Amino acid sequence: MISDIQENDRRTGTQHAGQEQRHQQTQARRQPQQQEERQRLRQQQQQEQRERQRQRQERNQRRYERWQERVAQRQQERNRQEQEEHEHYAYLQRRSPNFDELMDVSKLSEIEVMKRR
Repeated sequence: MISDIQENDRRTGTQHAGQEQRHQQTQARRQPQQQEERQRLRQQQQQEQRERQRQRQERNQRRYERWQERVAQRQQERNRQEQEEHEHYAYLQRRSPNFDELMDVSKLSEIEVMKRR
């Protein structure tokens, strides 16, 4: 009876050893595949990250260019308004040589009216 148990233990131990050996062999074959898969995933993630970065840079570049255009348009508008004001002022001076004096008097009278209120 003891020998039957010992024989059974020996056989199952041998079976387990064989199973363990097959498991290790399978793992040894899978390990390079798993490493390759991890490497492939890492490369894919890096590529996706580079693509997102590229897209973000393009968006930022377009925003910056639009901002520059708006700044330039505002500056052109200010220049146009200043030019119009200058031309209007020059026109009024030609029509009335003492325009500056009249404007000063006009401003003084406006100030007097404001003070009375």
